[in-house]
Amino acid sequence: MKFFKRYFSGVDFNREETKVSCPFHNDERPSAHINVSESLFHCPVCGVGYNEIGFVSKVNDIPLVEAAKVVSKLEDTQTETWNIIEKAELWADS
Repeated sequence: MKFFKRYFSGVDFNREETKVSCPFHNDERPSAHINVSESLFHCPVCGVGYNEIGFVSKVNDIPLVEAAKVVSKLEDTQTETWNIIEKAELWADS
């Protein structure tokens, strides 16, 4: 959730779901949603939906494995890092 909070600074994340402007299309009024408890991004206008790792990968144009490393560093969850990276590698290979 820390990446979403940094990327969408100034947004109130103290709710179950919050509206944000979508970075994947010209969004003059916030049309995307972030489900705070699930850490999921969804924009019904352009149809994209990502978990935090997928969002980091897409917005930074980096592989899922690298995005998993970014998220794990921000979350400071070294014990989960390898599980996340392994899952990202398996998904990328399929």
